[in-house]
Order: sequence, then structure tokens, then C-alpha cells
Amino acid sequence: AIALVEDDRRWTYATLNERVNRLAHALAADGVRRGDRIALLSQNCAAYIAIELAAAKLGAIVAALNWRLAAPELAHCIQLAGPQVMMVAERHAEALTKLDIALPRTITLGPAYEARLAQASSHEPPDVARPEDGLIILYTSGTTGLPKGAVISHRAMIARALAFTRDLRLAPEDGFVAWAPLFHMVSTDHALATLLCGGTVVVVDGFRPERLIEVIEQE
Repeated sequence: AIALVEDDRRWTYATLNERVNRLAHALAADGVRRGDRIALLSQNCAAYIAIELAAAKLGAIVAALNWRLAAPELAHCIQLAGPQVMMVAERHAEALTKLDIALPRTITLGPAYEARLAQASSHEPPDVARPEDGLIILYTSGTTGLPKGAVISHRAMIARALAFTRDLRLAPEDGFVAWAPLFHMVSTDHALATLLCGGTVVVVDGFRPERLIEVIEQE
């Protein structure tokens, strides 16, 4: 069954799980442990979801950073999470150079990242996460002050997925198009809920009408 689609690439559940396992082992080698935070600054891409799933296996928490924020706001959100590791897409790497804060070990999503994953073990990591462990940190808009981090646990995400499944009458053959930002619940929640149901998530980098029409027609 197809788990993820991005442009012309398709990952089955088996290939996605193998990639997630490799990433989990690589992060563990960087010292990421249960309860640690992984700050993530990236546009929508398949790697985003893989990072969320790898963190879930480790019992770590992904702090989903908003790439639209001004430098002081972004710095605040990073410091608020206190991450063990910072992961950034090549497109947004320059934004980190403008921050007047000390950053943790930073991993750029690119060729070196892919090469490292290829060398990591694909075996299942130890199952250490517990139901009330944090899974995702989603940030509030900060309309009345600086953004605040809302921690969503494993149990809460499963409960939200069950609510989506019931209310929208989702079946395993249904899919979801993650085009709105994955740093927001509108895409992260529904993407993870779709995978929990056994459906297919199509990742689109922002509002691309022609691509969205293609996805609706093809998927």
C-alpha cells in the first residue's frame, strides 16, 4: 500500500518504515533520547513526515517551526522548545544565520543527510514512547503576544485521528493532500491520521493549483 506521494516519488508503507527506522537510528546516534525536542524548519516535503514518525519511535518531540516568522519570533520558538537537534531544509537554512541565539547541532536536509540515512540501520528501534509522551509541538499564532508551544501527545494525536475518521467517515482507501503548511495542525494532524488509517498522503509544497488538480484526478 502507498503511504506517501511527493511529485513522481511514491513510498509504500514498508519503504517509508525502513526510511523512518534509519532516521531514528541516526538521530539516536546524535544523542536524541525520549523527551528530547527536535526543532524542524522546512517546507512541505516527504522528509517532514518521516522526521515526525522517526521522532515518534524515539519518544522525542518535533517542534514544528513556522518559516513565515520574523527572526525574533523564530528565535523565541526555538528557545522555547530547547531542542537537542535542529533540522532545516536547504531552502530555509539562511534564516538560521540571522538568529541571535546559540543553535544546537544542526542537520541540513540534503545530499549529506541522505548519505547518512543510507548508512544507518533499518532495524526497528526500541519501543520506548509512552501514551502521554509529547509527539508534536504546534505553535499558536501569537496574536496577543509571542507564540506559545502546544504539546500534542501520542494519545491525543490518536484521539484526534479517531475523531477525523469518525466525523469524515474515512476508510483505508481514502487519501489526504498535505498542501497547507505541515507546521500547522491542518496538515500534520490529517497527514498522521491518514497514515494511522492506512491511507495515502500526497505532499504538495504549498498552494499549486495545477498540481492539486492533477492529484485529485490521479489519486
